[in-house]
Amino acid sequence: MRDYLYIWSNPEDQYIVASGIEFKDLAKAMSYNSLWFFEQYFDHVDISWPSGFAYASKEKVQKKLIKEDVYSWGDFSWADSVYEGDVEISRLEVAEMAYFKQTSEPFGVINLPSIGNKFLVRAHDDGWFLKMYYNTFKDMSLVLRKMEISPKIVKRLEKGEGAFYIDKHVKLEVEKTMAIDTIQKKIYDMNL
Repeated sequence: MRDYLYIWSNPEDQYIVASGIEFKDLAKAMSYNSLWFFEQYFDHVDISWPSGFAYASKEKVQKKLIKEDVYSWGDFSWADSVYEGDVEISRLEVAEMAYFKQTSEPFGVINLPSIGNKFLVRAHDDGWFLKMYYNTFKDMSLVLRKMEISPKIVKRLEKGEGAFYIDKHVKLEVEKTMAIDTIQKKIYDMNL
């Protein structure tokens, strides 16, 4: 992770918003057999036809993709998968993946049966902004705890209580916002 964490949750719509969590952190903390990418910025992936989406096995993710300059990808969206290789994706699910890529919101359900995912993830400038949809908070909780986020904070996130800014000097409860810059400026102005 970066040297700070800003995080809050929306249990009703089943997502967290965070800053400070990078792709490599999630790739190490999540349980999956492959990842599906809705954009194609890198060479170490396979392409699924006719969907046109890229996927990479856990081995490729761990050995190659987490070493990439993910920050340079800008906006990117992806999902985990219980399956190791290519799968046949229904036309409806291809449309749902494309919709998520464009809007950063699920069209319908978060779980896409063709890939058996637990999460849909939208990131901007790796580590700066993350919006991560989850099927169950239990799945999300396991990932957060593997990243060593305090069980007390995870419990409050499960209930949708509070937004938290944490770094080596301070733990603050702050406002919920999608505007990460606003929180960073407030912290900077506080001289912490």
